[in-house]
Amino acid sequence: MGYQLKKAGIDILHIDNGLLHEGLETNKEFLNKTKLGIENLSKLYDNVTDKKTFSRTVNVLRTYNYLRFFRLTTILAKVYIRYRDRMEIRLEFATEGHRFFDLRRWDIDDEVLNDFIARDQKFRTYMRGSVYNPVEDDYLPLPASQVQFQKGVLQQDPSYQ
Repeated sequence: MGYQLKKAGIDILHIDNGLLHEGLETNKEFLNKTKLGIENLSKLYDNVTDKKTFSRTVNVLRTYNYLRFFRLTTILAKVYIRYRDRMEIRLEFATEGHRFFDLRRWDIDDEVLNDFIARDQKFRTYMRGSVYNPVEDDYLPLPASQVQFQKGVLQQDPSYQ
């Protein structure tokens, strides 16, 4: 933020966060820092060219403070981290064939694969009528030769018999 202010030619009056007051300074100093922070924000708003993006960013900060007031930020952070990690794994292993196993492990294979099939049916005629059933389609069948070779040890998945 300080770099952006300097780049825009705005003198930095105070860079510390005047919103976090942990009793380390007097009330007068705290109020002064808050006033300087508001002045910086006002100057930044006057000099910014994209007012829509600036207003959206301010609204995001307001929403965050609202959520923090009700102590919902930890829940939101956990949901975000889970989504971020899944997206990172999805991108990192996109071509390595691990996606199906991740979907099964996270127990979202039913909704993700059926959503994919529903969208794919629009332009792939051979997909029409297909449905992913997590009970029947969760495992691939064992080769018949291996089941016969190891009788009593290996058993075929009942949905493939």
